[in-house]
Amino acid sequence: MRTNTAKENLAKLPEQCFGILPSTGEAIGIVAGDNGYRPQWDGFTAHLIQIEGAKTADEAVDSINASMGVNKAQRKAMENGSMFGWHTKAADPDFWAAQEKAKNEKN
Repeated sequence: MRTNTAKENLAKLPEQCFGILPSTGEAIGIVAGDNGYRPQWDGFTAHLIQIEGAKTADEAVDSINASMGVNKAQRKAMENGSMFGWHTKAADPDFWAAQEKAKNEKN
């Protein structure tokens, strides 16, 4: 099985998105190709919960990302790429889309 390069993975990702820091549940900003994240990017964390209809920061992040054209598979790839490297399978949004499809078919 062939592994994507960082360049191939990054070509499938937006320049930036919002994510959730697993250890705290805090909303974070992620820039494609950068290692790590930006805490409280532009002061967004405090305002995310106030997004209409959002009950959690996770729902708010998904809503904001959707308005930017970022899907859940891209968000997951961005979260993982920033932590584990942009060359990894976890930084490929196609991997996460396939995982979600398999999960939905199983249910």
